[in-house]
Amino acid sequence: MNSNKNKDKNFIGLSNSWSKHSNKESDTSLSFYEKAAQMMKSLNVTFDFTCFEMKDSQQDQGADCGPEELVTMMLKTTKNAGVEISSENAIEQYHEDAFNQVIANTRKGTHVSAYTQLRMSDQFFQDSNFKNFIRLVQELSKN
Repeated sequence: MNSNKNKDKNFIGLSNSWSKHSNKESDTSLSFYEKAAQMMKSLNVTFDFTCFEMKDSQQDQGADCGPEELVTMMLKTTKNAGVEISSENAIEQYHEDAFNQVIANTRKGTHVSAYTQLRMSDQFFQDSNFKNFIRLVQELSKN
């Protein structure tokens, strides 16, 4: 476990799953996340979740992956459990559209405590990409 912004709290990261799968895997995933959120609440840890920058339209149709629905489900699940959630990006995207998705997803959840930008490569520090990130930080600081 790693400590997050609150020194007396820890966070545990979990990844995404088949949110659009037509059989029991998606129901099993929801049940797992509900139980995980309840456990995290009892341990006073923050639920860290990925794919806040991803859109359904970017996914392969055959993958049964719906990151927008998955993030919404996780925000609802953690809120219902009364557990804090932090967020992060899943893939290397620095364009304005990806950062706008992070902002939109963060604003859906009044209990989102932090955002972590992963994969800070040379591409991240290119002028237009870094300016997009600065705008993201400014927008997130308004929440």
